[in-house]
Amino acid sequence: MEILANILLFLHLFALVLGMGAGIALSMQGRLMASAGPELRTGLLRFGEMLRVNSYAGIALLWITGPLIVWLRYGGAGGLGAWFWVKMAFVVALTISIAVGAASYPKAKTGDADAMKRVKLAGMGSGIFGLLAIFSAVFAFN
Repeated sequence: MEILANILLFLHLFALVLGMGAGIALSMQGRLMASAGPELRTGLLRFGEMLRVNSYAGIALLWITGPLIVWLRYGGAGGLGAWFWVKMAFVVALTISIAVGAASYPKAKTGDADAMKRVKLAGMGSGIFGLLAIFSAVFAFN
């Protein structure tokens, strides 16, 4: 079981890098879009779609591997302290933020100003909640 737990931990950390890396790259894409010409905008939009898929895959893999690791390594969440639950609150907030951004994105692509604001706010929230979840995890599992 230890080998399986280690493989799951590897996948969990990979998912973290995949999701956070895509999120950071997407924030840079938004800045580039503001000053890009039509040809570059088309390429940036395609690249952004790939990054979005990576971020969704990352959060999905985190939700799959996290509970499995907690079950295999700790026998469930019951014995994990308050920091674990703080971490989980940030993970839920992160997930909601990603969902809001994903739901608003199609309208933002058409130029809807309110949807663009929601996407930007959701992106900032995702970054903040992601960092707070990592910070809390250090205390939860140390």
